Amino acid sequence: MLAKILVVEDDKSISDLITLHLKKNDFEYLVVHNGEDALSHLDNFMPDFIILDWMIPGLSGLEVLRRIRNKQEYKNLPILMLTAKNSEQDKIISFESGLDDYITKPFLPSELIARVKAILKRTSQLNQDQDNLIFNEIKINIVQKKAYRGCLLYTSDAADEGLGVDLGG
Repeated sequence: MLAKILVVEDDKSISDLITLHLKKNDFEYLVVHNGEDALSHLDNFMPDFIILDWMIPGLSGLEVLRRIRNKQEYKNLPILMLTAKNSEQDKIISFESGLDDYITKPFLPSELIARVKAILKRTSQLNQDQDNLIFNEIKINIVQKKAYRGCLLYTSDAADEGLGVDLGG
């Protein structure tokens, strides 16, 4: 699977169309139909991306977006608004609230998938960059807990013995 997508859409025909194309592109997905369910499924499903409708029952998509952006652990989670609201002001408010992309309905499913892939590619590269601290020729991967200097890998075992592992190159 490429990534996990949370789809927040109350119109079943639109959510079916979205999930058909997500499935064809090997995405894992979960569909919810209101804002409260979107927020309650964040921790369990742990999505890599959210496709969010603005006009959903209960909390609006805009309010869901704002609440997600107020949670530290989700501040960088990519979110795309897919909505019939097409005014300039609606778009501006959304982007000012932390939205990553905005598509108005009616939409082309192929364009939606292309945007999802592009945003995921860009954000995964950013996340990889955030995993590394670089100072001159020293690179430390804080997730893997490994340090590199030139072509040498320093592991915690090797560091205890003062050894580096030659990666060749």
